[in-house]
Amino acid sequence: MRVTPILTLLFASMLFVPAVAAETLSQNDIKSELIGKKLSYSGAFSGRITYRAQGDFIYSARNGKRLTGRWHFKGNKLCTKFDNNFRGGRVSCFTFKRTGKRTYVTSLGYKVRR
Repeated sequence: MRVTPILTLLFASMLFVPAVAAETLSQNDIKSELIGKKLSYSGAFSGRITYRAQGDFIYSARNGKRLTGRWHFKGNKLCTKFDNNFRGGRVSCFTFKRTGKRTYVTSLGYKVRR
């Protein structure tokens, strides 16, 4: 089978397309894109979470367990602390990187879909 020069050129040009670097969200980006939205998380733990504008969040695990807590910003990081001493009462801060139109990954390795 003969490959036309145009198809060869097209294929070759696709090999040299640079990968798009994931963009780290600013605090304002997080507020406009994620706060108040229902988000799906997948990773070590999977489920749905809503970071509400008043600074609290509701997390529903896939196993049906429901957890709540508080969130705040530290620069461009979103920091969370679960109620009921979950995670030993520790505060966890992380960034979000945009990986697609409605997809993100956290600096903790969780995949997030809006």
